[in-house]
Amino acid sequence: WYRFVGPSGHKMPEYAPGYNSCGTWRAGWLRDSHPSVPGMTINGTVCFDSGYPCSTPVTVKVTNCGEYFVYYLPDMPDQKICGNRYCATNGELEWPRSGFQSYQNSY
Repeated sequence: WYRFVGPSGHKMPEYAPGYNSCGTWRAGWLRDSHPSVPGMTINGTVCFDSGYPCSTPVTVKVTNCGEYFVYYLPDMPDQKICGNRYCATNGELEWPRSGFQSYQNSY
């Protein structure tokens, strides 16, 4: 389980941030809405934007912890592609795409 904090942002975006954004070639974003009720966990889908907004989807879990969210994030899909990274934002989850940072788990 992971929590986004600090300069990486606090929440995964709910729309595709765009190819070659978020500090990587293929930014991961949550295709579903975050759970709205504290204590609630959802199964969601993270897509990696490779120019096609939802390539290489993976199943994740997201839990609402009241003031923040935690994410169960599997290892990156297509490990031969180094540019897959989960994305987070400090900004509002709306257009324009700004304020994004990336997170990549270590192997």
